[in-house]
Amino acid sequence: MTPTTHTKPKGAVAGMIGGTVLMLVAVAVLAVGAGALWADSHRGRDGYVSTGRQQFDTAGRALTLPSFQIGDVTPDWLIRRVRLSATSVSPRHPVFVGIGRTREVNRYLADVSRSELRDFGWDGATYANQTGGRTPAPPAKQQFWAATANGRGTQTVSWKLKHGDWEIVVMNADGTAGVDAAVEMGVHTPPLLGLGLAVVALGLMIGVGGFALVYRGTRPGAPVATSVPAAA
Repeated sequence: MTPTTHTKPKGAVAGMIGGTVLMLVAVAVLAVGAGALWADSHRGRDGYVSTGRQQFDTAGRALTLPSFQIGDVTPDWLIRRVRLSATSVSPRHPVFVGIGRTREVNRYLADVSRSELRDFGWDGATYANQTGGRTPAPPAKQQFWAATANGRGTQTVSWKLKHGDWEIVVMNADGTAGVDAAVEMGVHTPPLLGLGLAVVALGLMIGVGGFALVYRGTRPGAPVATSVPAAA
């Protein structure tokens, strides 16, 4: 009886590696598509996707939200406007809300105690606290803000995005320490249902193609007969 062995076709290993990479890409694309579908499902009639009202209580003189970059990282066609509402919990402290370029905000808040919001969820908010001993000038009197609102009750800023690095600041209107406010942030987006479905479909196609390459690479090759020397 002549024994046989199986050999993989040429390029099978390369195909398996390429297929694995494609499947990883598919996961990332599907995540983007799922995010777009989620955002569209939470988009209000006014076109805003909102975080809902969250209460923040910090000991510093300012609460800053993480800076965001418009243009290179976040396309302006995807997020058209930013809206932020803040209500001071303490009736003794009118609230201030401002949006400014990151470099200008950092210059204004240099050596000022503040808390940068890092995350918030069911367990509450987490901050990166910065200490400082300087008392800032009243924020409403600064000229660098792109959009501001200040006063008693709920103060709302709605701002059309512009290219650059930006930062959102919530303070007591008089610049005193102890910012305690209920904050709600929203972003205005175009309808994302069609985009989300298209991205999900693309992710599925990439995933199927990657799986096909991996499956093809794992199949045994064609049998090849090997000769056995005859017994003497």
